[in-house]
Amino acid sequence: MNELNLVKAKSQSAEVICKNVDLEKDSLPLLKPGETLSGFIQSLLKVHALKDVIGVIAQTLPPREAVYWASLCVRDVLDEKANPDDANAIRAAEQWMVNPNEDDRYLNLQMAEKLEYATAASWVANGVFWSGGSITPRGQAKVEAPEGIFGKAITGAVLLASANEDEKQTQNLQQRFIKRGINITQGGKGDNV
Repeated sequence: MNELNLVKAKSQSAEVICKNVDLEKDSLPLLKPGETLSGFIQSLLKVHALKDVIGVIAQTLPPREAVYWASLCVRDVLDEKANPDDANAIRAAEQWMVNPNEDDRYLNLQMAEKLEYATAASWVANGVFWSGGSITPRGQAKVEAPEGIFGKAITGAVLLASANEDEKQTQNLQQRFIKRGINITQGGKGDNV
């Protein structure tokens, strides 16, 4: 496989990105000192470590791009019968993505709480809230989100969006979401994948 040109990546070092990824035990030996992000992603894909690739992409992308990726993935699986609050949460996340601001960041927290952190859309919204700034209620002493927690919320959103009773369907969704995430990390729009 050719080297991936991951222009949107926060770092090209797999070690730097993976310090906040909870890799599966079988994936740890693939992370070698000095490994490029592109090489590591390709190694994970060769052994079908799809959950780990999703975690790596979530930690790789800057917040707006990561929210965009997760929103596209969740939109793929939302249907007309879905809870309208899920669609509202995705719209709130996309609103923040277009114009990041504190009011919309706190609106996303409310959306995640309303959905009781139980759906993929709620984790996209929670990711927005954890993207930067204080994670305490307004008016209280400011506490910054721990490093890497934003990417973990995005990972959770994408994994929940791919969850299906049919394991083959889950894998198919994860593969499609990974292609979309890599495309976005390469500077694409992720919408034609």
